[in-house]
Amino acid sequence: MKITCKCGGAVSDNAPASKASYIKSLNVDKFWERIDDAIENSGPSSKEKEAACMNLRRINFFNFMLQCSKCKRLIFYGKDPDVYFFKPEADAQQSNLFYG
Repeated sequence: MKITCKCGGAVSDNAPASKASYIKSLNVDKFWERIDDAIENSGPSSKEKEAACMNLRRINFFNFMLQCSKCKRLIFYGKDPDVYFFKPEADAQQSNLFYG
C-alpha cells in the first residue's frame, strides 16, 4: 500500500528501508506473557510447538510506522483510518531512522 506524505512524497509500506515495527508500552508485558506461555505450555511434540508459535504470530501486538524519504516525516497508523504525521526538527532532516 502507498500513502501520500504531507510533502507530496509517495511512501510504500512494502519498502523495508522506510518501514519499522514497534510495540506500544501498554502491550509489552502482554507480549512477553504470551511468549512465556507458548514456551512453557506448548506440548512436547514439534507440531504443538509450531502451533504455539503460529498462535503468537496471529496476535497483533505490533504496529508499524513509515518514514518519508523526501522530507523524513514519520508516519504512524492509528485506528483505521487514522494516520499521523510527525516532522523532525530541522537538524534531523538527513536522518534515515530505519536504515541499518
